[in-house]
Amino acid sequence: MGQSFDCPILNVDTAMFQPLSRISGTGSALPGRRVENQEVASFLGKDPSYIFRVSGIRTRYWAESQEDCSFLAEQASRQALDRAGLTSNDLDAIIVSTTSPDMTFPSTACLLQARLGISGIPAFDCSASCSGFLYGLSMADCFLRAGRFKDPETFRDGPSTGSVSDQFRSITIGCQYENRT
Repeated sequence: MGQSFDCPILNVDTAMFQPLSRISGTGSALPGRRVENQEVASFLGKDPSYIFRVSGIRTRYWAESQEDCSFLAEQASRQALDRAGLTSNDLDAIIVSTTSPDMTFPSTACLLQARLGISGIPAFDCSASCSGFLYGLSMADCFLRAGRFKDPETFRDGPSTGSVSDQFRSITIGCQYENRT
């Protein structure tokens, strides 16, 4: 928690202020296979302009078998950590929001933890579809405010691998505790 001291000018005790969370770095990763509407249209039996008209999508990225969720999460995580000026050893929790995990068990967060070469910190998945990233971010914020963690990482993957959907994106946001007392 924050430091406590009397502030005679404002007549308040600063211990009642909560620490603030902030986004300290972001990263992203896309699978290598870029798929245009022409390819999707050919196996759906539709015109490419129809696909754009109903979806607003011209291009999507499909993951190959070796580009699983933890692989993309590692790429995005390393980028986010670099942008935040942190290393994987600075993390004290990993929260992964995914509906397309590598496997049921162990969790993708644990697989990401191993890929990042760290151990001994909480790592868990949050499976809540589109809103999962917001749930993960909210959990990280609550842990920060409660003083449980200082540098948790929240990761969100995109739609299920191989589905005809929007771009499969991996986004990592590193959250950090900021004490403003």
